[in-house]
Amino acid sequence: MLYRILTEHKRRDKIIGIVAGQFNSFTLIDGLGYWKGKPEKALIIEIAAGISERETIAELCRTINRVNAQECTLLQEVECRSTLI
Repeated sequence: MLYRILTEHKRRDKIIGIVAGQFNSFTLIDGLGYWKGKPEKALIIEIAAGISERETIAELCRTINRVNAQECTLLQEVECRSTLI
């Protein structure tokens, strides 16, 4: 499963530390998103993990919400097959 978390681009270093404390590998992408019609810098975090990690990922989203003092994050769950070659 690929978990993709989309959040505001705030407190980037703190968020990296939180994610790195829970997962050995992840991808971080800087982006531009729109919320309620207004542009804002976005931070996209992708984590490849098993379905059993879903609650850990959800708790990570709640932590990011608190750290960024925001209403919510967007969590996308994408079924995929990954192979290291």
